[in-house]
Order: sequence, then structure tokens, then C-alpha cells
Amino acid sequence: MTNEYAKFADGYIEKNIVADGYPPEGDNSVAEMHAKKCAQKAISAGLNATKFEFMLSMTLTQYIANAIGRINDAEVERQSDKDQ
Repeated sequence: MTNEYAKFADGYIEKNIVADGYPPEGDNSVAEMHAKKCAQKAISAGLNATKFEFMLSMTLTQYIANAIGRINDAEVERQSDKDQ
């Protein structure tokens, strides 16, 4: 079951994150920047931004970093299929 925090974060990710290459290992600066923006939007939408970690079972930065990885993986796969 999707909770409102995951749904909100997923909506933010869908609208704001595109495949843009993999960040260097250990560099979460892009994810951190997006997590801050997402949290600000969540507050504006009436959500308690401090609940993201509990509701997602990880920090919002980790959640977005995972999404960035998945989006980049999907783009690599798409490009690979296109080249064949």
C-alpha cells in the first residue's frame, strides 16, 4: 500500500528528475538538493516533512538517490535496446 509520503515523493521524482548520468560514488549532492526541494513542496502541501524518514523507511535523500539510480539504469537499458 502506498502511503501519502511515498506518493508525494514519487510525484516529485516523476516531475523533476531525469536521467542525467550517475553521480560519483558517495556523492549525494543532487539527491540532497532534490530532497530539500521535495520537502519544501511537501510542507507547502500540508505534509509534515519530518515524517518522510519514518514513512519511507529511509531518508528522503536515500529515497531520491535510489530513484536517480533507477532512472539512470532505465535510460542505459533504453539506449542499449535502441542500439541493437
